[in-house]
Amino acid sequence: MESGALDMSGRVVVVTGGTRGVGRGIALRMLEAGAEVLVCGRSEPAELPMAGGRTALFVAADVRVPEQIDPVIDA
Repeated sequence: MESGALDMSGRVVVVTGGTRGVGRGIALRMLEAGAEVLVCGRSEPAELPMAGGRTALFVAADVRVPEQIDPVIDA
């Protein structure tokens, strides 16, 4: 990894809304930096974020609904 680069190796990152738009961009950057990434959204995307030899995990959840948050954390 180049000097000053973000190193997220050994970290787990949860990105809500990580299947599209800005959230997807964040998920991709975290994957590139070595993190294990879990993305959540209301519906599964056709393609999960992939970068750095890793693929994000997906959990269907609407984080506006409190009962749907625990399954995200438990994943």
